[in-house]
Amino acid sequence: ESSLESTGVPSEFLLMQPSERLELEAELRLETGDAAGALACLVALSENSPEQWAFHEKYLDAVVDAEPWEGQVDAQIGARGRCWALQDSLPHARSPWLLELELLKRWGSKPLPAAWVKEKTTTANEISRLLLAYVERFSTKLCCFLDVQPYLSAAGASLLPALDALFAA
Repeated sequence: ESSLESTGVPSEFLLMQPSERLELEAELRLETGDAAGALACLVALSENSPEQWAFHEKYLDAVVDAEPWEGQVDAQIGARGRCWALQDSLPHARSPWLLELELLKRWGSKPLPAAWVKEKTTTANEISRLLLAYVERFSTKLCCFLDVQPYLSAAGASLLPALDALFAA
């Protein structure tokens, strides 16, 4: 430890795992207003650990919830494409599908970008469609219904008949 102290770098930082250092860098970049830099760190983190939900949440913090920054609109439009790419590469993982739901929930009532949808729809209808697809895909997992619970109110009442039909089949 004495050799670590002589470097002038706190030993806690040197003993961190690479993912912890990258996560800390992303947090510091967000705090200092460098959302684009934070986004690069968070993309790397989520690609290296796609099932680590905290990385996806921080990614959305930078893309959707951060103070406006240059390039944010492009990052927002690219976020849904990123969800689709993760879904294609990890079809059996839950997090890419939940990432898309969380993105839309955070998007709220703003009009959906044209690149996000094939036909004009509302956020609530799109969330309903995704929830049904998620339940169909993962209903055999016990955690499925806990996963979708945060998104039910965003989907609205139109989801209930579709869920009834799904489980009646």
